[in-house]
Amino acid sequence: MKIGDYGAFDKKVFRCVADNHSQMKRCILCDLRQYGLCAFIHCQPDERNDNQAVIFKLTRKYRKENKK
Repeated sequence: MKIGDYGAFDKKVFRCVADNHSQMKRCILCDLRQYGLCAFIHCQPDERNDNQAVIFKLTRKYRKENKK
């Protein structure tokens, strides 16, 4: 996915977002971490064509803190 693109997994929509934190902090912030997909997702700068580190964030509709 390119930065700004949306993708779906487990019936939820995620957005690819550029991130400048350390690798450990990016892993904590990424909303896909709970699915065990880290070996399959290209999010590190050396894995991507644009050489940008990215994380995947749930869109607002699917975030738990917004649900009542």
